[in-house]
Amino acid sequence: MKTIDEGRVAYIDRPDRDYHASFNKCETKAFLEGINFAQQWISVADELPEENEDVLIKCTNGKRIQHDVDYIFNGKWAHRTNVTHWRPIERK
Repeated sequence: MKTIDEGRVAYIDRPDRDYHASFNKCETKAFLEGINFAQQWISVADELPEENEDVLIKCTNGKRIQHDVDYIFNGKWAHRTNVTHWRPIERK
């Protein structure tokens, strides 16, 4: 899997593209903002995933933050408590 910077280079800095450097700078900013948006965690206070949809979760255990996979069943998290954030699992 490519790093974010490798993806940016492959997408924007291709040799077959003959754009002005300032245009590449704008595309780079848009690319990175898109990556940041895609990697955002959703607060459980704002929204919950669909029932029975596996998602990545972030939960607190005292001062420790843990990550796991869980899903909502009958309006509650199936296996965890203290879930603070979640995000969809990308499937290809």
